[in-house]
Amino acid sequence: MAAKVVKGRCALCDKPATMVCGRCRTMPYCARDCQSKHWSRHRQECAPPREPEVPLCGDGYRTWYVANPIPSPTTSSSSNSSVVRVGVGFDNHGNSCYLNAVLQSLCHTPLLRHGLLQACKATKDEWLLEVSALFRQFDQASRGSSSSSSSIYPEKLLRRMYNSHQEFAGGGQADAHEALMFLFEMLLKGCLSSGDGKGNDLRKLNYEETERHERVSLIGHVFGFDLGACTQCKSCRYESLNGPRVNYCLQLNASMGLSDRDLDQVKQDGTRVLHAFRSGHRPGQTVEAAPPTTLEDLLLLYQTPEFMEDWECEKCKKKGGHRSECIIRLPNVLAVYIDRQPHVAMFSKINRAVKTPLTLDLADIVSSETEGPTKYRLYAIVVHLDIMRSTFFGHYVAYVRDSEDEWFLCDDSNVRQVPWSHVREQLPYLLFYQREQVLPPESGAPRKLFAAALPPSARLKASCSSSDDGAVSASPAPPAEGMGQPSIIPARASPGDAALSMSAGETEAGRPAGGVDSDSDSSSCDGPFLHHKPRGAANGHDRDVNYYEELD
Repeated sequence: MAAKVVKGRCALCDKPATMVCGRCRTMPYCARDCQSKHWSRHRQECAPPREPEVPLCGDGYRTWYVANPIPSPTTSSSSNSSVVRVGVGFDNHGNSCYLNAVLQSLCHTPLLRHGLLQACKATKDEWLLEVSALFRQFDQASRGSSSSSSSIYPEKLLRRMYNSHQEFAGGGQADAHEALMFLFEMLLKGCLSSGDGKGNDLRKLNYEETERHERVSLIGHVFGFDLGACTQCKSCRYESLNGPRVNYCLQLNASMGLSDRDLDQVKQDGTRVLHAFRSGHRPGQTVEAAPPTTLEDLLLLYQTPEFMEDWECEKCKKKGGHRSECIIRLPNVLAVYIDRQPHVAMFSKINRAVKTPLTLDLADIVSSETEGPTKYRLYAIVVHLDIMRSTFFGHYVAYVRDSEDEWFLCDDSNVRQVPWSHVREQLPYLLFYQREQVLPPESGAPRKLFAAALPPSARLKASCSSSDDGAVSASPAPPAEGMGQPSIIPARASPGDAALSMSAGETEAGRPAGGVDSDSDSSSCDGPFLHHKPRGAANGHDRDVNYYEELD
C-alpha cells in the first residue's frame, strides 16, 4: 500500500512521484505499475523504518518524558489505569512463583509500564527488550475482549535469569526480593547502555557519575529515592552528614520494636518446629508471639536515632554517636521490603502482623527539604505463604488493585477477585505504593543534606538523659530492647554503601563528610536503639507443590 508524497521522482521511470513504498516509506513511485515492476530490485533493501532508540537516562530521558508524560493516577485517563482487565496470570512450570509475584506487581505499575511500552520499542539492550516484550504481551492480554482468565509463561526471562545469576541457576527455589533487586540492576544497566542522548559512553563513568545518570533514568524515575544519614557525636554533638545516595527499595525489619522476650519466644517456637520437623512429626498450630504493628510505626522506628558504639567522631576523635537516616527525595513508586527473618533459626520466620494502609502519607518521615506531594496509594502486595514458619521454602502470591479499586489475588496462573478485608489480613513481604501525583525526572544532581532539615523522628529528643554506658530515658518512652534499624538495600553494591550501612559511621574513602556543630551543649544523649546488623534476604521461598493442598 502506498502513501502520497509531495517531493521526489519515480525510482523506475524518473517521472514526478505521487506515492512511496508502503513498507519502507522511502522509495518514490509515480504509479502502482512502476512500483510492481521495480519490486524485484527494491525488495532486497526494503525494510520497515526503524524507530530511533530513546535514551533512557540523563537529559535524553528527561526530554523524552517531558514530551511523552503519563497522566496522574488521579485522572480518569484509561491509559493510566493499572490494567484494563485484571485476569492475566503467569504460568509456574516449577519453582517460579517468586518471579510471577514480582512480575504481577511490576506489570501493575503504570509509570513503569508506560516507559517500557513507549520508550523501549527500539532499544538494543537484551534485558530491556525481554522485559518490555513481556509487558507488551501482558498488556495485550489484559486488554483482550475475552472475560475468561488467561496466562503467560515468562520462559525467556526465566531462562535469562537462570543463566545470569547463581541465585536463580537451575530453576531452584529463590527469593522474591532478590529477584526484584536483580531485575532493577539489569534494567538500570540497560538504561545506561541506551545512553543519555549525547553520544557519551556511559560504561566508563565512575560510580558517582553512574549514579547521577541512574537517578534520571527510566528505573530511577519510577523507583529511585535519595537517602541521607546524619551521625551526631555523643561527646561534642558534632554532626557528620553522609550521602545522599540513590536507592530503589526501602528495607524494614519485622523485628523492629520487639522486646527481647518477644524475640526469645520467636526463637523457642522455631526450635520446637525444627525438632518436630526432624522427628517427622507435624507441629501444632503456633500463635505468633510478636505483637502486631503498622507500616507507619515501622517507618518512624526506621529513622529513630541509633547509638553507634564504634563510630569515631572526626572532630573530637572520641567514639560513640547517634545515627539516623531520612529520605531526601521521594520516589514516584515506593517499594518496601519487610524482612521477616529472625536470623536465629530457619523455622523461626517472624509472622508478625503489619497493618498496611491504602493511603500512606510520608510527610512526617522525610527531610523538610523534600519537595513535591507526599501521599501514596497501595496498589500491589507480595506475600510469602510459609510452611511451618520456614524462611527457606513456601509459596509466593501477589495481590493487585485495578483501576476500579478492586483487589485480585494472583496465584501464578490463577487470578480471582478478593475483598480488601481479605487483603489487609495478609502478612506483607513486598509493598508497592504509587505517588498520587507523578513528578517528572529531576536533574541528576543529588539534593544536599542539612542536619536542620531532618524530620523530628530522626532527631534526638531534647528531654533525653544518658549515662556513660549508653543507657537512655526519654519521653515518650523509647522502643523496647531488641529493636533494630535496618539498612537500605541498593540495586547493587557500591563504594558508598559503607557510608549508609549499619556497621560504619564514616563516609566512603575519598568523599569528605559534611559536618555541623550543634547549638546545644556538649552533654551526651544516647538514642533508644540497640545495634542491629541487618542481613540479606532468605535463600529460597518457593515450592512446586500446591500450598493449599499441603495445608489441608
